[in-house]
Amino acid sequence: MTMPKHPLARYTPDNLEGLWTDREKFWSMFRVERQLLRAQSASDTSRVPDVLDFEPLFEFERADVDVESIRTLEEQTKHETAAFVDWVERVAPDGASRWIHFAVTSSDVLDSAESLRLATWFEHMEEVHASLLDAIEVRAASDIALGTRLMGRTHGECAHPQSVASVLERWHERLDHVFDGVQSAIDDVARIVISGPIGRYSHMDPEVEREVACALGLPPFEAPSTQIIPRDRHAALIQSLARYMAIVDKIATDLRLYHNRGEIMEGFADGQKGSSSMPHKQNPILCENLCGLARQVRSAVQPALENVSLWHERDMSHSSVERFQLPQTTTLAAFATQRLTRVVEGLTIDEEQCQASIEAHDEWRVREAMMKMIEEGISRQEAYQKAQQRALDDGE
Repeated sequence: MTMPKHPLARYTPDNLEGLWTDREKFWSMFRVERQLLRAQSASDTSRVPDVLDFEPLFEFERADVDVESIRTLEEQTKHETAAFVDWVERVAPDGASRWIHFAVTSSDVLDSAESLRLATWFEHMEEVHASLLDAIEVRAASDIALGTRLMGRTHGECAHPQSVASVLERWHERLDHVFDGVQSAIDDVARIVISGPIGRYSHMDPEVEREVACALGLPPFEAPSTQIIPRDRHAALIQSLARYMAIVDKIATDLRLYHNRGEIMEGFADGQKGSSSMPHKQNPILCENLCGLARQVRSAVQPALENVSLWHERDMSHSSVERFQLPQTTTLAAFATQRLTRVVEGLTIDEEQCQASIEAHDEWRVREAMMKMIEEGISRQEAYQKAQQRALDDGE
């Protein structure tokens, strides 16, 4: 019998498939452990001898990670990292096994391994974000977008015409602006921390941490640690993703309203069905989906903030939360960015309907009349009252 997929699998981009699985987690931890062993054996201040035969560990590949064995060991140890370390000891060459995980603690490996996965995710996120901006730029530069005027609205009411291109340009600026926050947050959190119990480097030269970081292609944490990367940095990442998704939500919401008025329509593919029972329906389902995904990402902000207040140097109350929130928020943000790109590329701009909306709500023209009266010497207050009365009379 085929097991049903986890709901998150529905929203996982192909390039991120497997990133938050047990195999990738243990593989990332394995990469940290073997680089740690190499750095310690090369250090003049480490107790780890420099004659170890640890090179066979560097022949291991992701597929060699035996997740089932690690989980079996965990049933006995009741400790995930301890079970992982036990497994690494078993596969390490003779003479090197007793030096596995020497002078470090669980969080050194867990946080560093998590940083590797976050860095992998961000590489993909950068690509899909750039593709989204490119798609918006192409649409904004198109003849239709430049030449088509669209009724602008405030408070949901018609206000003043604008070009479709100007709307797209605003979307571009807002997405680009909030993405700076994601970049800054990932720079702060995707770091290697190898500082031992309570972060005091009691049996560890900080140079070892720097060597491991260099080998893994990430910066060392460097700031005073408590053996973990402080969770305010993770909270900042989740908040930045919530902000990014808030802009995605804003764009999708505007498109749903434009779609509802027939001005800018979400694409509708051949063979697509808008309703199971009403053949005439062409619903903006992709944009509705994006609004829902944004809600899910925003819901992770409060738990992320609560994770900041760990007991003293650290506890484990953040662990269970992060097993959900990091895979969900990062995956959904990447998926939503790809989906919004598809939406932008497939938009249909109905020039006639846009113009019809402007003509049907021409009361905006009284603003021009007010400005003309002011130029002719009438006081602003009197001009405003006359223009307002004209608009009200025309609306009756």
